[in-house]
Amino acid sequence: MNRRAKASDPSEIGRDTTRKAIIVATGVVLRRLGYAGTTVEQIITEAQVARATFYAYFQDKRSAVVELVAVMWARVRNQYEQFAAMPRMTPDNVEEWLWFVHSRWARYYREVEAMVRDLPSDIASAHTRNHADFVSIVVGDGGKWACSIDRARCRAHLLIGQLERAMSDLFRKNIDIDEGIVIEELAGIWWGALTRP
Repeated sequence: MNRRAKASDPSEIGRDTTRKAIIVATGVVLRRLGYAGTTVEQIITEAQVARATFYAYFQDKRSAVVELVAVMWARVRNQYEQFAAMPRMTPDNVEEWLWFVHSRWARYYREVEAMVRDLPSDIASAHTRNHADFVSIVVGDGGKWACSIDRARCRAHLLIGQLERAMSDLFRKNIDIDEGIVIEELAGIWWGALTRP
C-alpha cells in the first residue's frame, strides 16, 4: 500500500508507530518553535527517524502539519463522542466527562495554541466545518435532552462554544479562577441545558 495515500486518514495513525512518531514529533517541535520555525530536520531529529523515512510518509513539513491538524480534530471529535456514549446522564457523569475534556486540553493546549497562532485560516475554516458535526454528535437522536431537537441543537451549539472558550481561558490564564470551580459551573450549565424543557 502506498504510505502517502494513508496521510489523509487520521485513523491510520495508530496503526503505524513510525508515522505516529513523526506526527508526535511535529507537534512537539511546533509547540516549541511555531510553524515558521519548524523544519523537517527538527521533526526528524525529534522523531529519531531518517530523512528518507520522513519523506516516505510526507511530502514536506506542511503535509505533516496538515495531518497533525487532522489528528487534533479527531481528538476533539472523540471527546464529544465520549459525551454521546454516556449510557446514563447524571450530573456526576457530566462533570466527569468535563474533567476528561480538561485533561485533553491540559495535554494538547500548547500544540493547539501554536496551530491557531500560526495557521489561523486553516484552523478557522476547519473549526467551522467541524462545529456542526460536533453539535450533531452531542445532540444525537435527542433522547438525552428534555427539550425539542431544535432547542437541543441550539443549546449544544452554545455549550460547545462556551466549553471551548472556558478551556482556552483556563489554559491561557485569562481567568484567575480555580479550575475545579470552572468545571463544576460548566457541569451545572450542561446539566441544566440537558434537563430543562
